[in-house]
Amino acid sequence: MLFLIPFLLFAIPQNANAQGGSSVLKITLDNDIGLAEELMFDDAINYAQQQGVDLIVVELSTPGGTVDAVLEIMGKFERSSIPICIWIPVGAGAWSGGTYLLMASHIAAMASPSFIGSCQPVGDDGLPITDSKYINPLIATIVRYAELHNRNTTIAEQFITQNLNLDDQDALNFNVTEFQANSLTSLLNQLNNYTLLKNITGQETYYELVSSFGGPYPIPERINFTYLDIKSANIIPYNPSISYHFIRFITNPTVVSIFLTVGSFGLIIGLTTTNTHLDEIVGGIALVIGLIGIGIIGIAVGAIILFAIGLAFFLLEIKFDVGFNGSLAIGGGVCIAIASLFIIPSSAFWAKPEFLASAKWSAFGISVAFIAFFSVIAIKVLETKGLKSELDVDRLCGARGYVKKELKPEGQVIVKAEQWSAIALEGNWPIAEGEDIEVVKIDGLRLIVKRVEE
Repeated sequence: MLFLIPFLLFAIPQNANAQGGSSVLKITLDNDIGLAEELMFDDAINYAQQQGVDLIVVELSTPGGTVDAVLEIMGKFERSSIPICIWIPVGAGAWSGGTYLLMASHIAAMASPSFIGSCQPVGDDGLPITDSKYINPLIATIVRYAELHNRNTTIAEQFITQNLNLDDQDALNFNVTEFQANSLTSLLNQLNNYTLLKNITGQETYYELVSSFGGPYPIPERINFTYLDIKSANIIPYNPSISYHFIRFITNPTVVSIFLTVGSFGLIIGLTTTNTHLDEIVGGIALVIGLIGIGIIGIAVGAIILFAIGLAFFLLEIKFDVGFNGSLAIGGGVCIAIASLFIIPSSAFWAKPEFLASAKWSAFGISVAFIAFFSVIAIKVLETKGLKSELDVDRLCGARGYVKKELKPEGQVIVKAEQWSAIALEGNWPIAEGEDIEVVKIDGLRLIVKRVEE
């Protein structure tokens, strides 16, 4: 049932630009660029295409990001059916990876003052990477995007080879940006009455920003994005989803290391000690989240794994008399709650206001209801188990089991698939872990046992 949640959410009818006229989707990115931002742009571009907006404006201020994420986002820009404008606000900088995104954008603008550059990649040790096998592909990439968007290829290369930095005025003078604008309103006013041409000549494709009243432009094939009334466009702010914030949290390197450490030690402690099994349950969940954060497990696969683990925990708690005393039900609930965070889309996917309040929480709400339902069942099952144990303890007399934790003379035993505190008969201990025992009598909630002689 839970696996239907994403499909139900995305099946909600969309309100495509109901207000009419031009519209602009505004995205704010003011942190480093990683996996969460890569997924955010997927979400935002899909939403923009569904809404039929005329332009996506990214207000960008970033110190950079991971190479893989930046290159993926550049590809998303190129595949987008809606032009993307990078705008760097007053006093901000789009360093390193941010400059790559600017060079891959269809329209680029910078406020005064603002800055770009310093694109040489840095290794895990904090030192610049100089290996030509790594550097040359990045140079080829940024130069190709500069060609594609009719920008200065020499400057593009120097961003990497010389760690060149430019301010807004230099960027405009050297044909790296198209506009200098201190506000989004100013940018849209300047863009008004321009047309973005996508020119295709044989194998070559390039973009060109021209006056809407110029031409004709004798190109064999041309796709036009004309902005005749963009200055009065309806600005739609993009609100990242809960998933984005959660993924950004778990992909933080410090958080990843904590999850992996807690996961590893939790499993080790849980598997080597006798307790309520919460250690290994928490450790297992933390380890899965850590592996997602470090990128070994993908987001979608990780969500499915957590859902599966959660359901398995519930079924084990309810179906089998394994003596976990509710810890599996708790772990299952946590797994499903965390997995649901990966699939909650942006509130922007619901254009009608009446959807915003309810739909934003629908995935999480359904998951919580599901958890509550199974928790009630698990509690009832546990109560039944406890009642049976209290009323029928005599059934254990003469029963056989094995030692879970060495009896010297006290320890833990498993009898009839239940874990009990036990004490060995005088003169009958120590009894090693794994040895067979027989229940002699019951003292309150503790079993008195003896070794089974062969």
